[in-house]
Amino acid sequence: MRIDVTIPMACVPHPRPRFGGRAWMPRKYMKWKEDCCMYLELSYDGSPLLGKVEVEIDLVFSRPVRLLKMSSPSCRLPKTGRADLDNMLKSVLDVCQDGGLVKNDNQVWCLTGRQWHQSKDEEDGPQIRIRMKELE
Repeated sequence: MRIDVTIPMACVPHPRPRFGGRAWMPRKYMKWKEDCCMYLELSYDGSPLLGKVEVEIDLVFSRPVRLLKMSSPSCRLPKTGRADLDNMLKSVLDVCQDGGLVKNDNQVWCLTGRQWHQSKDEEDGPQIRIRMKELE
């Protein structure tokens, strides 16, 4: 079985838990995760994948002003920066589990992740594209 879904919002990196008597996650992250899960629940009506899963995640971010110059290429450009890709992917996998795409994110045996600045002509804005394939 295959799943291909696009969440129309920018990814938020998985933060470290905060401690103050008990462990808790920052509000901004929890709100983002709740919004993504709600979107998945509305757009995906299948049952969660139960076997081993291959996952491919493309994170598309808005193009910064410095890359809007005429001399900059118009295609999607690889993005690097402050937020580590592994923390971004962890956030997305948590959303996949809580949003009902997979039963548990420990089912993932192969994970490919990429971060992009959107192309100059893309009008969709930031997005998270998730492709999953359950192995037989």
